[in-house]
Amino acid sequence: MNEIIDSNNNLPEKYSPKELYVSLEKTENIMTNLIGSVGLPNENIVMTTIDRKKVFNNLQVIIDEINVDKSSMFYLSKFIYAVSSGLFDAALNYLWDATITELRMRIINFNVEYFFDVTVTNTEKRAKLKNDSDLVKIQDADLLVGVKKMELIDDITYNELDHIRYMRNWSSTAHPNDFQLSGYKLIDWLEICIESVFNLPVSPLNLEIKKLLADIKTTTFTSSDISAKKPFFSKLPTNQCNSLLKGFFGIFISQESNTETRTNIAQMIPELWVLASKETKVSIGFKYGNLKINSHTAEATSARRFLDLANGQSFIPNDLRISEIANILSDLTEAHNNMNNFYTEPALAKQLYQFVGDHSNLPTSSINDQYVSTVINCYITNGNGIAWSADDYYKKMIASFTDDQAQKALLSFTDSLISMKLDFPLCTKQFKTMLSLISTHFASGTPQNLLNFISSFPTNLSKLKNDATYKKSYEHYVQTYSPFLN
Repeated sequence: MNEIIDSNNNLPEKYSPKELYVSLEKTENIMTNLIGSVGLPNENIVMTTIDRKKVFNNLQVIIDEINVDKSSMFYLSKFIYAVSSGLFDAALNYLWDATITELRMRIINFNVEYFFDVTVTNTEKRAKLKNDSDLVKIQDADLLVGVKKMELIDDITYNELDHIRYMRNWSSTAHPNDFQLSGYKLIDWLEICIESVFNLPVSPLNLEIKKLLADIKTTTFTSSDISAKKPFFSKLPTNQCNSLLKGFFGIFISQESNTETRTNIAQMIPELWVLASKETKVSIGFKYGNLKINSHTAEATSARRFLDLANGQSFIPNDLRISEIANILSDLTEAHNNMNNFYTEPALAKQLYQFVGDHSNLPTSSINDQYVSTVINCYITNGNGIAWSADDYYKKMIASFTDDQAQKALLSFTDSLISMKLDFPLCTKQFKTMLSLISTHFASGTPQNLLNFISSFPTNLSKLKNDATYKKSYEHYVQTYSPFLN
């Protein structure tokens, strides 16, 4: 295809841009008059022709950057039609649909069961997810987290895509709104999606993981095969070790796995276990507990054998009740990240409050970091509004934090999920209100000074880490004591 932009940043004459824009203006005038004639609002319904030109002047050269087959990308075609009509909010919705569709295909081509194992922490939900068709049951926010855990995208790409997801939820036709999208913003997001998703290369490490996941189900590994894989495990980043261990666990406990597959995994568990993070080991212990208390006898037996093979018995919860709390935290995070959170959060917030009680009564301290992070993350909102029916429960839980939990809450601005929200004024306001609820835990010293400093910080807290006073007086303390930086 020829480039659509010439040296003067105009469409080449062969594409008849003048005719295109005249046609768009005529159609807009006809539709405006038609809508007005039936008594409906007809002003500020669509974006101006000038805004549409901004998109079309750059469209083809960006679309030409797609280096994979475009023949099935119907949502991108709908994106272009929506742009031509000036319905940028609808166009953004179609762009996101195209992006999610492509991400699902990437997951399917990699290993969909592996994706479920590393993404879905609730064992009850995981048991219901079987094949490619079940991908539609995964919310968009969770799908992004999953492909990030699989290392299909990096942290920067995740944040860019999650921002587009957020804007899609709150400024597209997916949700009533008055936000006006510009042509340059729309074309910028199109380019990000093409570069980060449609043209996404698969790394050599991921290709090896993909092959390994296929081989364990079709090949009998010898001792020499296992020895040959040890160098591969050692070169994996911790995040990929974590994901692979979770994937192995899911395959090992599945009742569809045969003896040969489990034997292959059994030989690799000890090597991979020592490389995984404590958080991952704790989560596997939680999953075993959940299977146990919900009477999934066969899966629980396999899960216990997995822990025995890993010498991971110390990660079995002292009180199996904690697995219920872990599931609630997972469900609450999922509800908070998605569009209907104002309606779905309150029941889960109430359920969590009932489990922890008036004194943050957790059966063990191993879940404290996740508990504090989840409560604070939900309390500071998604930046769009407060889920009032859930807000009181969050305040009660925050007010009943132990000294240790209060210390974690003070430092929770370093948690990546919380930090990325603090550019929103409402989130910063809520975070400062949270500090007032825990202020009685700090009588003097650096923690009290840090709390006062953050409470009186004059701008959004996203700028806190770059502040000279913060760097000089508090950065070392935060890096030393924050559990969210380890």
